[in-house]
Amino acid sequence: MSLTAKLAIKHIKNSPRQTAWSIFGIVLAVGMLVAIGGFGAGGAYTLDLLMSEIEGMAGAIDVLSFTLAAVLGLVVAFAGMVVISNTFRVSALERTKQFGILKSVGATKRQIRQTVMYEGLFLLAIGLPLGTVAGFAMQYLALAIKNALVDVSAISETIRFTFEIEPVVLAITLVLSIVVIMLSAWLPARRAAKTPAIDAIKGTDTRKNKREKAKNPRIIGKLFGFEGSLAAKQLKRSRRHFRATVISIITSVVLILASVSLSTHMSRSFDGRIRQLGAPTAGLALGSSYTGATAMDAETLTRINRELRAVLDTTITTTAGTLRRTAENQFVTVLVADRDEYLELIALAGAPDGSNILINVHLEIDAHGNITHINPFTTEVGETISLYQQTVTDGNVGWADTPEYLTIGGIITELPEQFLYLSESVKIIIVPDGDMRFIQWVATPPNPEAFKQLVEGVVTANYTLQEGEIFMVLDFIQALAVVGAVIDFMLAYVQIFSVMLIFLGLTNVISTIVTNIKMRAREFAILTSVGMDKKGLHRMLSLESILSSFRALLLGLPIGYAMAYLMFLVGLESNPIGIVFTPPWLAMAFCAVGVFVITFVIMQASANSLKKGSVIDSIRGVE
Repeated sequence: MSLTAKLAIKHIKNSPRQTAWSIFGIVLAVGMLVAIGGFGAGGAYTLDLLMSEIEGMAGAIDVLSFTLAAVLGLVVAFAGMVVISNTFRVSALERTKQFGILKSVGATKRQIRQTVMYEGLFLLAIGLPLGTVAGFAMQYLALAIKNALVDVSAISETIRFTFEIEPVVLAITLVLSIVVIMLSAWLPARRAAKTPAIDAIKGTDTRKNKREKAKNPRIIGKLFGFEGSLAAKQLKRSRRHFRATVISIITSVVLILASVSLSTHMSRSFDGRIRQLGAPTAGLALGSSYTGATAMDAETLTRINRELRAVLDTTITTTAGTLRRTAENQFVTVLVADRDEYLELIALAGAPDGSNILINVHLEIDAHGNITHINPFTTEVGETISLYQQTVTDGNVGWADTPEYLTIGGIITELPEQFLYLSESVKIIIVPDGDMRFIQWVATPPNPEAFKQLVEGVVTANYTLQEGEIFMVLDFIQALAVVGAVIDFMLAYVQIFSVMLIFLGLTNVISTIVTNIKMRAREFAILTSVGMDKKGLHRMLSLESILSSFRALLLGLPIGYAMAYLMFLVGLESNPIGIVFTPPWLAMAFCAVGVFVITFVIMQASANSLKKGSVIDSIRGVE
């Protein structure tokens, strides 16, 4: 065994507290990476089973689950690198004089780097297997929490989120863990190797620019007195030492605000979508898989709907039409309304019979559930739009080569409650008659099965199915349950691991502050010897915690606000309901108070641990 390896082992044995913090950080970071990978694999497997209950949609959720795992994994890798690198940096700082002595007797930069890297390698050998086991435990616990939060009973009574170990995913997370840990050790090792021998022995750094010298912060001094000046100077002198704490606090704040925003807006979007559709429970659709359009016309559709309304004791909505696109590749839905609904719609638009009606309505829902009708399109009455018909040839979907032209005869800018389902994120044009690739009847009947049989009976009595035309059951209860399960899965995923990441950051804050207080024992002893009493010392440390927290929040809150808005945009980009962004003011206030309280308590608790030490021994540097 080389001398550098022996020195690393000796330091690990002689610094049990620092070693314990390092191993704890490694175990926590590795465990979270393993848990996130397994959690994502298990979530994808279970959600695929749930999706397969709805018209064979297995495999549709893999991308979502593994994308979440990848994003959270990168965040954990970054946070873990900050935490672990900080522990190795503190370890290297404790050995600064030792490195200086080694350099003075001939040790090279490479050997100094090797000493720290060997320490990382040995701690990796201990922390990696422990972290893997801890990761499996976290994954199992997260699954238990998720099964309690995500209700899939409406879809299946037997399917549950299960513990899954995907070998490929596990291998990737372990390799990523090794890279994170070794890179975390290399950064402080590189800095330790660059420090000149004389600076290392004296405990100074002559490489610092003179402009970085801490100046007397007059404003802080006037506001908080002598202790405030000392606190501000300490923060300026120890920017690198407090950087890890600041980054950890910023990361925690950003995660809290992002998860709160995602949860708030996705839940409101789901509720708004149900309200828009009228909370349907049953439906039946008629479609053609061969020609791309059914043979039904508006007159037949009107006759069918009148018979259904005569016997049903619930509101029924009908959507019938085709999807088309413009020359600019913008999608437009052209719908054929039955005669009764068409007359209502042209009356709303104030247009003559036979007109094509543009639904220029998009819904926006605020934080209180109030719906606003906005008008997103600039199309005017009398304007002609060229549209390309969607076609199906031998089962292949395509677009017509030549356009057809629709002239807008009326525009609806506000919809009554019964027509809210017509407000979508794409243009909808109502025509008096035309091709209907899809026709669906939707309602909220007390008996969904009887409703489906009734619709099918009335349709077949008035219309003869053509070749390739089939009925499809629309089970909205299951469909909405699947969407709800996916949303709950995403929210549980983000929230569970956000809490774990916050815990990871909190351990870094504790480690940094405790080590900082310990390393400044000599400074505190000198201040005590020149007349600073215990009250003044605690006041100085309190101001340090306040100033460092303020610095972290100065960056964390704006970044967190921006991330909250980004989660709002990403989660609702293609949603037909326009959810208005709600700033997470309450969460921001909670973060601000929490950061101040946590740093203050940790700082004071660490300061109280210095009471037992002798002032003379502390000044002389004797343990």
